[in-house]
Amino acid sequence: MSTADALRRKLREREGKAAREELLRRLESLGGDVEALSWLSLEESDSFEREWLAAQGLPPDGQLTFLPAESGRRTWTHQVGTPPPCPVPAPASAPRLLILFGDYRSMGIACAAPQWVAESSERLAMADGNGFVAVTESLGYVLQVDLEENDDRPSEIEVTLWGEEAGPTQ
Repeated sequence: MSTADALRRKLREREGKAAREELLRRLESLGGDVEALSWLSLEESDSFEREWLAAQGLPPDGQLTFLPAESGRRTWTHQVGTPPPCPVPAPASAPRLLILFGDYRSMGIACAAPQWVAESSERLAMADGNGFVAVTESLGYVLQVDLEENDDRPSEIEVTLWGEEAGPTQ
């Protein structure tokens, strides 16, 4: 590794740590259990990203996106602070979900128990400020939670769920 690469890596690690700490502060202020989250190393995060980009036929430096098929997805919305119309289902067989926040490239990918992610989806979206995507390693379950704003205040949560591990569509 060259000196320039080592410096870039050190800067990325420092920026990532600061971004993680800020997200965790916001999550804790919202009543979230910050101990429920752990973080993959940047190397592990990069490895998953490269694998998922390749699966989508994109180059290693491409932009990772998760787009549901037109069929087989469920979407619902609810107002921030109100119960969702239905609980977010968690995949039964996955030991963890990998969570990509908006700044995942610098902060790395988080992981947590699927049920905790499902139950904490609103807090996680608000802690990020925009939302997040949680997936199984195989991408057989994809949970996308978007935070919509009105007058610069969080107002609505949009949840989209898809994949063979996501359960039956309704």
